[in-house]
Amino acid sequence: MNDKEYRPIEELSYKEASIELEQIVRALESGSLELEESIKTYTRGVELLKSLKARIAEAEERVKALLEDNPVTVG
Repeated sequence: MNDKEYRPIEELSYKEASIELEQIVRALESGSLELEESIKTYTRGVELLKSLKARIAEAEERVKALLEDNPVTVG
């Protein structure tokens, strides 16, 4: 993670963003980063998390709209 150039979050797929977030969590938990790099990495992690949550919320809304337009009956 040291001095890594990050791709813009909007260019990452959901999977790529979640993998990068996992890597960030591991790097921060390792305690091996310098303070400045920890702050930069943490900030990136927060940005990724916000993006992932927004994508999930959007997907939930799309599914909800689909179900309202096409109700599924069971039984």
